[in-house]
Amino acid sequence: MNVLAPRLLQLLPLAGSLSLLGCASVARPEPAPVTPPIAVARSNPPLPAAAVPARTPQSARSEGRQPWELTVGGAGTSNHDFNAGGAQLGGSVGYYLTEVVELSVRQNLSYGDAGTGTSGAWDGISRGAIDFHIPLGRFVPYVGANLGYVYGDTLEESFIAGPEAGVKLYLKDDVFVQAGAEYEFFFDKSDQINDAFRDGQLIYGLSLGVRF
Repeated sequence: MNVLAPRLLQLLPLAGSLSLLGCASVARPEPAPVTPPIAVARSNPPLPAAAVPARTPQSARSEGRQPWELTVGGAGTSNHDFNAGGAQLGGSVGYYLTEVVELSVRQNLSYGDAGTGTSGAWDGISRGAIDFHIPLGRFVPYVGANLGYVYGDTLEESFIAGPEAGVKLYLKDDVFVQAGAEYEFFFDKSDQINDAFRDGQLIYGLSLGVRF
């Protein structure tokens, strides 16, 4: 027994070293990395074609982007020798307060030449007008009134006024053909209103117009 005791005391440090070596050899598992969730962006689905309202000519005009209007028209006559004849030119500039109410100024000029040995003659009519439109899609009838002045080489100068009516046919959103007529009576030709209406004149024409 006394002989084994020193041997056991010598083996104790070796046993402790082996136990520490065994503990160090066991690797602890590392925790797995946490992957954050991927955010998926949501996109609104496109609207179907039926849900987008169609842009019509009338809806484009009602948006008020084209308040100005310009019209131009003309006509001419001549004999077979082209030494006598005449020409007429008319135009207007208008502004739409709304798509129903329009204010405009108009000018008509005419020139006539009777032939060799005569001098040409110029006449003109200047007037302002107010018109009330009835939007019916591409067809836009209107009624209104005008006030102006006539002058020239063959006309007796006079103030004029009268009713008017017509229709505009839109070929595109901003281009139309206009047919209109005005009945003008003269203030300075008679003191009687009835005589002024009876002695009036009719102005009618066809013109091309544009909105801008």
